[in-house]
Amino acid sequence: MNYTDWLLLSAACAAGVYLLFVAAPGVCSFFFIFGRRRVVPFRELDLHGHYLLPYRDVILAGCDRLDAVPSSTVSITADDGIELNARFFDTGSDACVILIHGFTASPECNFAVLAADLLDRGYSVLMPVNRAHTGSGGRYTTLGPAESEDVLRWT
Repeated sequence: MNYTDWLLLSAACAAGVYLLFVAAPGVCSFFFIFGRRRVVPFRELDLHGHYLLPYRDVILAGCDRLDAVPSSTVSITADDGIELNARFFDTGSDACVILIHGFTASPECNFAVLAADLLDRGYSVLMPVNRAHTGSGGRYTTLGPAESEDVLRWT
């Protein structure tokens, strides 16, 4: 085996190791992390050991307050054709607050108490479900770039 063959074999082995231990896990992680999320309603979450456990009763009370208020489901089509849905509480006010939930969360989980308080103060409230979360279309979240455009579409 001459020096050139040894260099080619070494380069091929290095490329194989890179693909096996760096590229493949990175691609798999991307689809696992950014793939479609099924968001479980807050009432169905198992909160044992969860950081929200101390706030469970407060959040459930907020959810009950929201459920007592009439709301409608509204939808828009994003720039890339994905259908996005939201829960809209119309108080008849010209002032409307849009509450955008976090990654892998739901609007009710993040904002039940705040939304109920805003409704009590007379504000209309729009609670969109982000792309790639249960309740809206899309296969992947972009963690910001597409979602910021989605928020602009809601206004």
